[in-house]
Amino acid sequence: MTNFKLIKQIALHIVFILLCLLVLYPFLLVVAVSFSNEKELIEYGYQLIPKSIDLSAYKFVFSNPKQVIDAYKVTAIFSFTYMFLSVTLMAGLAYVLSKRGLKGRKFVSLYIYFTTLFSGGLVPTYILNTQYLNL
Repeated sequence: MTNFKLIKQIALHIVFILLCLLVLYPFLLVVAVSFSNEKELIEYGYQLIPKSIDLSAYKFVFSNPKQVIDAYKVTAIFSFTYMFLSVTLMAGLAYVLSKRGLKGRKFVSLYIYFTTLFSGGLVPTYILNTQYLNL
């Protein structure tokens, strides 16, 4: 391996290590805050290493496991329902777009392309900014 390739490889590794640390930092901060005391959190703010370890948040969460299980049930039901509906809708749209002679194909493709170019929040955001915020 030449000297330039070695330097390039080391630089690439350093960049990816920094990117990994950048991605992991919020996760580690959440874990550290979960072990922090509420009063210390208010007084000192978010810190990666807590002043003292306090498990009261975990005691509170696991004191009522039925509520946590119900929350996970709602999340699972919502996720699977949304996944099923989106896959079904996308399969139907893909079928319509794949058939050249199908009636309504131009309308469906125009509808898809238009909503891709202009997201659903564009008009309400414009109205909010111009009429209510006077920007």
